[in-house]
Order: sequence, then structure tokens, then C-alpha cells
Amino acid sequence: MSRLEKLKKTKKPATVAVVSAMLLLLMGAYATYLSYKIGWKEHERETVRTLQRLEEQVEHALSYCNSAALLLAYTVDDNGVATNFDSVAKSLMTAASYYDVLELQANGVITHIYPMTGNESAMGYDILQDPNRNKEALKAIERKHMYYAGPFELKQGGQAIVGRLPIFIDNNFWGFSAVIISLEKFLNNSGIDQVTGGKYHVQFAKINPNTGEEEFFLPRKEGYPNSASEKVVISQGGWVLYVDPVGGFTGWVFVIPMGILSMCLAIVGGFFINELLKRPRELERQLVEHSEELIKSERKFRSIFEQAAIGVAHVNVMTGHYLAVNQRFCEMLGYNEEEMMSLSFSQITHRDDLEESINNLMDLRNGDILEFSLEKRFIRKNGTQVWANVTVSPMWKQPELPSSYIAIVEDISEKKNFQERILESSLQAQEREKNRIARELHDGIVQELVACGIQAESLVNVLNSPPDLMERIAQLIATIKKVTNDTRGLSHNLLSADMNEMTLVDLLNRLEHQLKSLSAVDLRMEVHLECDDDLISKAVKINIYRAVQELTTNIIKHASATFAVISVEQIGDQIFVTVRDNGVGLKNEPREGIGWYNIKSRISKIGGRLEYNQPDSGGLEVSFHVPILEPAVYSTLHQPSSPNEARPLI
Repeated sequence: MSRLEKLKKTKKPATVAVVSAMLLLLMGAYATYLSYKIGWKEHERETVRTLQRLEEQVEHALSYCNSAALLLAYTVDDNGVATNFDSVAKSLMTAASYYDVLELQANGVITHIYPMTGNESAMGYDILQDPNRNKEALKAIERKHMYYAGPFELKQGGQAIVGRLPIFIDNNFWGFSAVIISLEKFLNNSGIDQVTGGKYHVQFAKINPNTGEEEFFLPRKEGYPNSASEKVVISQGGWVLYVDPVGGFTGWVFVIPMGILSMCLAIVGGFFINELLKRPRELERQLVEHSEELIKSERKFRSIFEQAAIGVAHVNVMTGHYLAVNQRFCEMLGYNEEEMMSLSFSQITHRDDLEESINNLMDLRNGDILEFSLEKRFIRKNGTQVWANVTVSPMWKQPELPSSYIAIVEDISEKKNFQERILESSLQAQEREKNRIARELHDGIVQELVACGIQAESLVNVLNSPPDLMERIAQLIATIKKVTNDTRGLSHNLLSADMNEMTLVDLLNRLEHQLKSLSAVDLRMEVHLECDDDLISKAVKINIYRAVQELTTNIIKHASATFAVISVEQIGDQIFVTVRDNGVGLKNEPREGIGWYNIKSRISKIGGRLEYNQPDSGGLEVSFHVPILEPAVYSTLHQPSSPNEARPLI
């Protein structure tokens, strides 16, 4: 007989049940303890995360002040003379809102203040001679680094923090560049006042250098801070940040349900004991691993997002509104983060690039593409344009519903400006070369052809010439005259010395006359311009003329056409140009030859886009439209006066 069988016979079922229940209760108590421990650890981690976030925000706010103090120090030359202090200080005050007053203190004496208004009483104050305030100033000199004193009452009134950067010239102490931040602004910029009064008790403290006692600068709650409070020391100012959860740890909320569950399991039976022992440990391990992964992922994402050297934006794919933007993107467009949050991408996208952007987003939402990149123009807050390369990646996976996307924005304005300068130089070189060739043709070849014609005509007067020779001489004279006329026409067509002085209508009429004299194509020029020619910029006028000239020349040379119509019409503040013929058309896409490239470049330069179409009736139709004003002026005058006037994403 086995021991188990003996046990069954010798022990009553009630006794075994009680023993099993006791064991389960013990295991349940252990599980309850583990649950309490896990809750306590999570409570500690959350408090530490809050403290770390506050520390990062304080360091971030101080970094702007450090940079401002360093730039002020550069206004002091090697002779100890401060130059351009007011202009530099004004620029710094305009660029950032992390400080209230900027100063220079020669040998500890305040000699320069910006702004002066309201701070006159501090001028001439010698910090090093004030025994109540000089200890922290001397510490900055000793450390040779930026050090923050206070908070304390200023001479001009108000409680503030003063950061002093010692300036040394040839290893000799000159004085300080100082940054003054009101306590209210410091607490707001560092986020301390946002945390205070919520889930946590936050205290901002410092050891008084004169008394050696710890001072607290925020309203104190009874019993806080204490020895159990989480704290961190900000070395730049010797401050201590304390964080305590409001109400302490509420772990009993987890303990009571777990105790009830343990009692229920004890009544049901003892065979769940092993599982109950394993589960709390597994839950604890998974919870710890998951929490650590979340913390690492959050820090990594925040670091990449905020510190990226290029613009990064998180955008709602349904509305186009920005959910988050980094500082670089804000600087690129001239908006602050709050203003960007109220805008959608369509409100700051150049209207000529908006349709392409929306079409790509629709394809992304529909799952037709996985991501896309494009070059587009944004409109800055001041109305100017900035070219950017935008790469868009979705934040959802199929078959999830579209939610948001990440846009990586790289400023390529310099690249575009460089390309435009190269194009402008190329076009100018082409114009100079055309003028040179025109003069060579007119002054050289045309004159020689005229001389040849005169000599050929003189042969007619030779007596006793055979009839067949006379006929050949007549043919030669006709050929020379035709070549002369063609060459003279080509010379006039190339010459552009008087283009700036002629109106667009006169240029097109002259072109029509020249083309009709050179070709048998029935060419009609229809020009309807209502505006004054002075309103049409020279760049728009010359590039429209050259584009029409190139297109009509292609018709004469390659289209085998008998009829062509050139329509130039003003509609509103745009000029619409259409060139249509009844020739052979295009079998394939137009080749990127020099002529076609020049046409596209000219139209793009003045803010237009070249389009072509082959009608069912045959031939080819090429069209484009451009603003009457130059593109930069046109974009500035046609920006919406408020974000609500811009086109929304549908």
C-alpha cells in the first residue's frame, strides 16, 4: 500500500481540504505580496520618470540661457571693450523667450543692461562687493563655468535666478556676462509649474550660501518633502528637485482583490498551486521587460524627434493637421509650435504643389503606395517660399485604418537657388551667343552674299552669252537672293538687343511677321492682353517670347504642318499661352533635347508648367500659363491673410 493510499485512509477529506486550502492561502498571500511589490516598483518608476523629465526640461531651458551668455561674452573684445551689446542682446531677446534681462558686469559691476527700461536701479551695482550675494558669483569664477544664483530678490524688484558666465581675457578675469530669468518664467519654461498641483508634490530648493540652510521656493505641503522623496540635484545652480506622488502609494487597491481571489482559489482546490506560484513571477518579469522597452522606445523616439537636424512632423492623415513638430521644422517655416498645431499641411503648401501632395496622400491612404517622396514649396510665416524634399511614411499597417504619418522635411532651398543661378547663367550665355551669331551673320555672311549677288548680276551684261548660261546665271541670282533673305531673317530672329524696350504684343507681332516671311505655314497669332505692359515683368515677357519662338520654330522645322495658331490671352492675373498645329504630332514622349529643355526651363523659371496634348483631330497642342508678376512677388501677394482662408485637405 502506497503512502498516498495510506494518507487517504488515515486522513479525513475535510482535513486534506483544510491543508490544501491553507497551502493555497499561503501561496495567495505570496502572490498578493508580489502584486504589491510590482505596484510599488511601477510607482517608483513613474515617479523617477517624472523627475527625469523635469530635470531634462530644466537643463533644456538652461541651455538657451547658457548660449545667450556665451554670445554676450563674445561682444567683449581682447581689449575688454564691449561692442554691439545692445544689438546682440536685442537679437537674443527676440530669438528666445527663456530669459528676461541680459547684462555685462565688468569686474562684477553692472555696466550694460538690456532692456534698460525698468532695470535702471541695477546699473552700477557691484556684486563682488555685496557679502550677501557674492558667494555664488565667486563660485562661478572659481569653476570658470556658468553658474546660477538664486532665486532671490533683485535690486530692481522681483524674484529671479541670475546665471553668470565668467569672462577671462588672457587668463585674467574681466567680469561676467549675465542672464536673468524671473522665477515665474523659469518654472513655466522648465515645466515645474505644470506638474505642481497635479498627481505630484514638487518642491524646488537650494542650500542658502550664507546660512547653510535649505530654502524652499514653492509652497510646502505638510510632510513633504521627506526622506522617501525622489530627488535630483541640478549642478548648474546647486538646486534640488523633489517629487512625491499626491496621496502616497495606493497599492492596497491591488492587494484586496488579490486576497479575495486567493480565498476563492483555496476553496476550489489545491491543484492550482503551482500555476499560482509561477504566474506572479511571469507577470512581474513581463511587466518589467515591457516597461523597460517602453521607456527605451519613448526616449529613443523623443531624442530622434526633437534633436533631428532636419524637420520632422507627425500629421493626421485624415485632416492634414499637425499632431507634433520638432524645433527644426518650426525654424524652417518661422512658426512656433503652438501655431503649427493649429495649421494643416495644405495651408502652408504652395498652391502649385498642393494637388500633387494631395494625390500622393490619397494613394498612400488607399494602400496604392507604401511611402513617397517629393520636392515641394512651403510658404513661410513671412510669405516667402522654402523648397523642401519631403519623405512621407505611414504610421499604420495594412489592414489597419489610416491614422497618421511621419513626414521628414529637408530644406533644399540652397540647392534650388543654385540650380536657378546655373539656369539663368546658361540662358544669358545663350542670349549672348545668339546676338553674336546674329551680328556675324548680318555683318559678315549677309554682306558677302549681297556682293556675290551683285557679281552674279553683272554676268548678265556680258555680251554674246549662250542662252543656257544666262538661264543658269538667273537661277544662281535667285538662289543667292533667297539665301541672303533667309540669312537676314535668321539674323533678325536671333538678335534680341531691343527686346527689353519692346512690349510683349510688339515682340509677338514681330515674330509673326518674321515667321510668315520664312515659311509657307499658315500661321495666326491671336493676342488678347488687357493689362498695361509695364505690369508684365521683363523676365515674364522675354521668356514667353522665347518659348513661343522655340515652339513655332519646331513647327516649321519638324511638324510638317500647314496651319498653326498661337493664342496669348490674359485671364485675371495669369497669362495663358497655347500653341497648336495640324502636323504629325508626337509618337512618343517629347525627347529632352536642348530646345525642349530650354522651353521647360524658361516656363518653370517664371512660375509655370509646360503641358502638351495630342487632339483626336491630329497635330499637337502645347500650353502653359504663368503669373503676370514675377513668381516671388506673385507668391507674396497671393498668400491667405489667415490660416482659415487656405484650402483644407478633403
